[in-house]
Order: sequence, then C-alpha cells, then structure tokens
Amino acid sequence: MIDAIDRKILNILRNNARVPNAEIARTIGMAPSAVLERIRKLERRGVIERYEARVNPKPAGLGLT
Repeated sequence: MIDAIDRKILNILRNNARVPNAEIARTIGMAPSAVLERIRKLERRGVIERYEARVNPKPAGLGLT
C-alpha cells in the first residue's frame, strides 16, 4: 500500500526526479535515510519504474521525431 508519505515523495519526484533525498526529507519532515528506504521500497515494488530526462527538441537542435 502507498501511504500519505509515499504520495508526498512520489509527487516531489514526479516534478523533479533529480531532487536529492536530503531535500525531500526536509520538505516532508523525515530523516534522509528514511526517505531513501521508502524510495528503494517503491522501486522494488514497481511503483517507481524508472527515471528519465525529457529533452526539449528545439534547443537540443532536434527536428520532428
């Protein structure tokens, strides 16, 4: 099950997957080690499948894809 804390973590990661654990921890009022453990559990359970980068094609010099 996903609880309210997991939802907060997921919302933060959905907005920016590169946010450091320490910043997530400060935002939700937890220890960084506890946040890391929750993220790892979410990954193991398949809730978090992967992390990706979205590339803006225009500044990257890419045409239509």
